[in-house]
Amino acid sequence: MIGVANPHTIILGGYLGAMSAHLMASIDERIAHRLAIPAFAGTKVVAVEPNVPRVVGGAVLAARDACFYDPLTLTRPV
Repeated sequence: MIGVANPHTIILGGYLGAMSAHLMASIDERIAHRLAIPAFAGTKVVAVEPNVPRVVGGAVLAARDACFYDPLTLTRPV
């Protein structure tokens, strides 16, 4: 997905967000070669904490829906 969408931030939620403390080193290692490419170098990988209120989950879904409904807005940072 990084190569296709070129996001500014990747947010891990759900099971991946809950297990991020254990997975983040492996995730960073596996995508390090992709993020070494200058076009993707600014991409951050973050995780939603499991105890964050569900409002954050709703905000993530709203952002996802906005990207799907108007993909041309992805060309400018938020």
